[in-house]
Amino acid sequence: MPRSRSWPASARTRRTRSAPQLVWSWGRFDTEQYADEVIAHLDPRGLFFTVTSEAQLTALTRLGGRPWLEARGDLAADGLRAYARTTALESVRIRENDNLTSLSFLRGQEGLGHLDVSDCPALADLSALEGTRLASLYLDDVRRGDLGVLSSLRELTTVRLGGAGLPPVSGLPAAAPLTDVSLKPASTLPGGLEGLGRLQRLQVLTLGQHGGPHSAADWREIALLPDLRLLHLYAASLASAPGSLTAPSVRQLILRGDLPPGVVRTVTRLFPALHTLTVTSPDEHLDVPALAALPGLRRLSVPFGNRGGRLRGLDVLGPAVEVTGLGAVTVD
Repeated sequence: MPRSRSWPASARTRRTRSAPQLVWSWGRFDTEQYADEVIAHLDPRGLFFTVTSEAQLTALTRLGGRPWLEARGDLAADGLRAYARTTALESVRIRENDNLTSLSFLRGQEGLGHLDVSDCPALADLSALEGTRLASLYLDDVRRGDLGVLSSLRELTTVRLGGAGLPPVSGLPAAAPLTDVSLKPASTLPGGLEGLGRLQRLQVLTLGQHGGPHSAADWREIALLPDLRLLHLYAASLASAPGSLTAPSVRQLILRGDLPPGVVRTVTRLFPALHTLTVTSPDEHLDVPALAALPGLRRLSVPFGNRGGRLRGLDVLGPAVEVTGLGAVTVD
């Protein structure tokens, strides 16, 4: 490969573990020369080509484009459209674009399988996604726009939504093979978790602080999911679970936030088949003897971090339960 003496030594080979670092180094050198002597020779398979300026986007367009694109900063819509016209996109990340109002440049991208958009506060028009074959969609900091387009995405397996403008859960496509859903709204979801139980293939559910469950009805929706294996939520939501309800399919539970009184006994009642329990809350006192009521429990993770925490009765669990993350935890 032709190269300047100033290029990183790892740029000598087409296939290299440091390919992402080579892409990220682009901004340190002359845009056109680096594009021709380094970027053009990197194997595009599974590699995000990150552009942070109009000049880099233009240079990558001139090279014929790359199927995995990460566009960072206030890149103009015209440049993105010009790029998309030359490239069959497969995976796209869009970051920190205050001026982007529409995803129209993605219209007609039939091979697009993954889209990840974050920190684009003006984004309002998502209509270009209608009927696409997206398998995974990440929209962070959603503030405006019509997310009704979600109902048309019939091949989604993973969806992660965050922000103030999230639609009702009933707007998620029940006909899609969704297995992984993350909802992190800025406020309580309209309608709570009504409609979640329709997602019969769901295996992983992550709920932010305002995502719930906030009511008995919300918990009943969760209990309707026959294949749910991992549930990630804030511990305070356990208080709203009905006393008669169980979620027997859940094998892994991750609890965040302050722990309510009696949390362990609530966990053992709700999740009788639990295999792994992770508690991320710092500065909380977690009494664990009641966990012995879970015959299938094999791992307790308590990554309290530097702020510490306290565990009581750990010896009751016996050797069958692996306990991890005790670096800053006091064991009584």
